[in-house]
Amino acid sequence: YVAEQRRAVFAETLAQFRPSLAVLAAERAVTGTDEPPPPAIAVIPLNWLAKRSTRRLHLGPDQRWLDLRAPETRATLRAIFAPLLLQLGLPDLDVSAVYGPSRSLTHASGRCAYEQGYQGIVFGSRHDERFANWAIFEGAIFAPDGLPIPIARDDPDLLAVAALFGLSV
Repeated sequence: YVAEQRRAVFAETLAQFRPSLAVLAAERAVTGTDEPPPPAIAVIPLNWLAKRSTRRLHLGPDQRWLDLRAPETRATLRAIFAPLLLQLGLPDLDVSAVYGPSRSLTHASGRCAYEQGYQGIVFGSRHDERFANWAIFEGAIFAPDGLPIPIARDDPDLLAVAALFGLSV
């Protein structure tokens, strides 16, 4: 898994630490108002930061990537996956279905791409549609660029996503 922007990497990996919906709902019930409550603050564990780093890489040329962001791709997959979509109770194959929580659909998309000779899948982030994420399959050609970079507590991209998600570093 890789992303084109550092903020995308942090959005995908830090989402797990956001305050739960139950906590947010309880806070709302306690305030007894329709005014937005102050953001709940959850903490990113220090060991999470200590165990991770970021690194740039370059994808090799002349490889095929299934781009789930493209309407043409979704139109093709809609026909292929019609029986599965009906089985899952989904009304259609649109962006919400592609990026949604159905593991059956995401696994089927990955399997289909792999069997068709793609080197991976490009998909939009469910946290910000401007972020492009890449699932790279075994056998894809890529080269690391430089050494892994530890994540600093004052990293601007980390702090921006933490603030958005109501997280403290």
